[in-house]
Amino acid sequence: MAKGLSSGVWWSTVAMTQRVTGSFGPRTLAGRIVAIVWMVGSIVTIAVFTASITSVLTIKHLQGVVHGVSDLSAARVGALTGTSSEEALTHLRITYRAFSSLQDGLSALRTHKIDALVYDKPLLAWAIQQGYSSSVELVDASFDPQEYAFALPRNSSLRTTLDVAVLDAIHSDWWEETIFRYVGSR
Repeated sequence: MAKGLSSGVWWSTVAMTQRVTGSFGPRTLAGRIVAIVWMVGSIVTIAVFTASITSVLTIKHLQGVVHGVSDLSAARVGALTGTSSEEALTHLRITYRAFSSLQDGLSALRTHKIDALVYDKPLLAWAIQQGYSSSVELVDASFDPQEYAFALPRNSSLRTTLDVAVLDAIHSDWWEETIFRYVGSR
């Protein structure tokens, strides 16, 4: 039995590598059926294995290394010098490479010198939309949100008027279109 199994494995290996088998091969109908099943199964197994490896590598290449904030600690990260992004990365103890301009950082990202560039989301989204949309993807992640406000004197008569005007603006179609035009999405 062991001799027959080893002969079958050898014969299938020789057949798959397209070596000449000579007169060595199955002679009975049952042996030929087993050999055919063995060869087809081997080809399918190799094809599935190759396809699995290829798809994993392709997906990893297309999706990139960074999918969220938690991935930054294991990635090559860039930030603009003197920005709140640089302060946030330092606070989180994430090693980063400093860039003097947004264009320098995006160029390093495009050429795979870094895996991620951390910066203010609206400005980064606008810059990507202007010249990097085919090679750089914006990950929808925030880790140091900053809120903006209008300061008014105590008991100002403008408070209600300003609140209503801001709420009307941010809930209008104009606001949504403007955000989409400059940032790409909300």
